[in-house]
Amino acid sequence: MYSTLILPRLNHWYVRWDSGELFEVIAVNAALRTVQIESFDGHIEVLDENEWAALSVSPTEPPGNWLHHPSGEMTRRAVIWIEPTLG
Repeated sequence: MYSTLILPRLNHWYVRWDSGELFEVIAVNAALRTVQIESFDGHIEVLDENEWAALSVSPTEPPGNWLHHPSGEMTRRAVIWIEPTLG
């Protein structure tokens, strides 16, 4: 089992060494000792402190297709497909 020395930081991005998956820490509950993460594809997972400690991760930058909002939050950039019209 691997152990990480990296503490989960709210609104920070990480990459998993084993899979290359990018995820963001979206909640940290000190009372319950849980970390809620959201992967780039939108999958949300709640990890207890042992599960977090077992992850091999590194901090990373947010993916390039995430935008900052004036509130300081980030969100996925919406992609809008516009069909060309003939005529």
